[in-house]
Amino acid sequence: MRLLGLLLMGLMVISCAKKVPPPGKGEFAGPKLLVFSPEAGDTVGDRLKVYLYAEDSSGLSRLVISRRGIETFLLPLRGKGATVDTLLRIQREGESLLPDTLEISVFDRWDNRTSLKIEVFTFRRPPDTSGTSSGNQPK
Repeated sequence: MRLLGLLLMGLMVISCAKKVPPPGKGEFAGPKLLVFSPEAGDTVGDRLKVYLYAEDSSGLSRLVISRRGIETFLLPLRGKGATVDTLLRIQREGESLLPDTLEISVFDRWDNRTSLKIEVFTFRRPPDTSGTSSGNQPK
């Protein structure tokens, strides 16, 4: 009887150690995301070229691009891998010397999310204040 109790207790401990997804969720890992354009520090106008690749073994669900925390673009995705090459229109709010933050998020079919934040400049870059410009150098 004691041996049976130890055996049952051992099985319970082993079964608790295995990590399994919660009911209704098939996996924990988010999709892989590679963003080729825009790059950090790019200057963008009222049109933004987005070029990226995403993949996930369970399948992709959607792509969301947010600007300043506001969702500006939503694209449904299908399949295990997707290349997105699109041109987005950005609402012109005047020129700014401060960087603008774009958040690019990809979701898989289990709603796992992978996102990247990219700082870009809208309409013009700030002036170079480092003192090393490519023009005439003092001798």
